Amino acid sequence: MNNKISKFILAALAVGMISLGSVGIVNANNHTDTSWDIILPRYRGNAYTNPRLKTDKSRTYVKCSQVGKGHINVWAQKSDGVEISNPKYRLGPNQSVRMYNRAYEIYGRVKIRLAIESQEGYFVHVHANGKWSPDSVK
Repeated sequence: MNNKISKFILAALAVGMISLGSVGIVNANNHTDTSWDIILPRYRGNAYTNPRLKTDKSRTYVKCSQVGKGHINVWAQKSDGVEISNPKYRLGPNQSVRMYNRAYEIYGRVKIRLAIESQEGYFVHVHANGKWSPDSVK
């Protein structure tokens, strides 16, 4: 009797381990938000965040918390300046977007950055801040 129970328990454990093995491992992506605080140059000049590693096909998350005047345009680039998202996304204070880009599909795991410009061609510098992550929660 005990031998039958032991065999049943071992069989159940084996099935359980096989089931767990077929589920696979979920890869953690790089979705932790990083703050950015930028003074934008005059006349729609660009400013950039520090690059971060893009680890999957999810969209890049960007939130504009404050902008000193008007709106900003944001888009993604590889760390070397190669454009990887189109179109530019327009954000105002307290607006966010999950930007489509093909960085991971084209380059695999690659460092990307945000490019940011003021929406209008102001004669003054514009202050803006917010947060971003190269990957977003799926």
